[in-house]
Amino acid sequence: MWNEIWPILRQTYERLRTREAALIVSVFALLIVWGPKGEPLFTSWFGSWIDANPLESGFRLQLVSFASGVVLLVCIPILIIRFGFKQPLSNFGLGPGNSALGLKVMLLALVIGAPLYFGASRLPAMWDE
Repeated sequence: MWNEIWPILRQTYERLRTREAALIVSVFALLIVWGPKGEPLFTSWFGSWIDANPLESGFRLQLVSFASGVVLLVCIPILIIRFGFKQPLSNFGLGPGNSALGLKVMLLALVIGAPLYFGASRLPAMWDE
């Protein structure tokens, strides 16, 4: 049995030693740091600032979550690509691309999404979350 499993595990390990796999694994690790429901594990560091004004504590918690998400899930992977792999961002699909196609897709998403978001925002259940 191990004679059949071991080659599969070794082959999987060898294929995961690529730069793309390393980037994906790092993002998974950073998602864990970002915490459950987007509440970062280091939120307690900002506790005094978040709780300073009770009227703004919910907004400040969301601000910490959003800012830490940008840093952990956008900035750090970009730094890994630029300085760790020493590759241009365009090698990872982060180049300008086809702007005409991008504009068409964005407009289509807006036409489909805006009515759905507006309709959902009118539901009381959405306000409870």
